[in-house]
Amino acid sequence: MVHKTLVVKGARCLHAKKGVKFVTIAEKFPCSVTIIGNGRTCDGKSLISLMNAILSFGEEMEIICDGEQEQEALDKLCEFVETEMMEK
Repeated sequence: MVHKTLVVKGARCLHAKKGVKFVTIAEKFPCSVTIIGNGRTCDGKSLISLMNAILSFGEEMEIICDGEQEQEALDKLCEFVETEMMEK
């Protein structure tokens, strides 16, 4: 299991369009992807679950990948979050 905690910098981090892109990246890897944030735990491969996290500016989100290709998945997801998802 590998994980990383990020701080939400964009005003609307997890809106639908970027959520779909996140899920698309997550689904490319065979490992499980879990997101913890705003007191909720959600499946990073499910758009509905991800959207229910309702993360806001300044909150922390933890990405946890567990299983085959976990490090590659974490690296790609963190790269996406730190670049595209954090834009306003």
